[in-house]
Amino acid sequence: MNLSVASENLFKDVCFSVIDLETTGGNPKKDRIFEIGIVKIKNLKVIDEKGLYINPQIPIPEFVQNLTSISQSDIQGAPIIDDVIQEIRDFIGDDVVVAHNINFDITFLNAVLKKHKIKLLKNQVLFHDIYLFTASSLCSFWHHNPNKSSTLHLNSFANFNASSKLGPIVTGK
Repeated sequence: MNLSVASENLFKDVCFSVIDLETTGGNPKKDRIFEIGIVKIKNLKVIDEKGLYINPQIPIPEFVQNLTSISQSDIQGAPIIDDVIQEIRDFIGDDVVVAHNINFDITFLNAVLKKHKIKLLKNQVLFHDIYLFTASSLCSFWHHNPNKSSTLHLNSFANFNASSKLGPIVTGK
């Protein structure tokens, strides 16, 4: 059995929420989320996507704006996290969570969830750190074109494919 078939059988009927956040910095006590992308995958197919700009209520540092290509003007008029955190938590539900830096993303989300007394994310996770490929190269490889232009959708989809189908990419089979 080749690795691709084994991967597909292993993940069949499992629902994943592949998440990616952009934040104003690395400290969940003082920094804030300003973009979130979530791609839901079931039976190895994208079944839903959610991408939100979020007003962090603090300036996005210039370094972060350059890194993410998201400016202060991009988030003008976006909802604050308080207004969308329940929607985000409900969307993720009890799915297996995938992210390229899962500890970072879950720590930030749980800090907000805790503040609002909403059930924390204690979901099962698939892999912890995936930094092997760029999002656009993986999406191109898997012929996926997200509905939205958000890089987070690309990153989320790529994270899933890197974790679930890494063998065929590496071996070229």
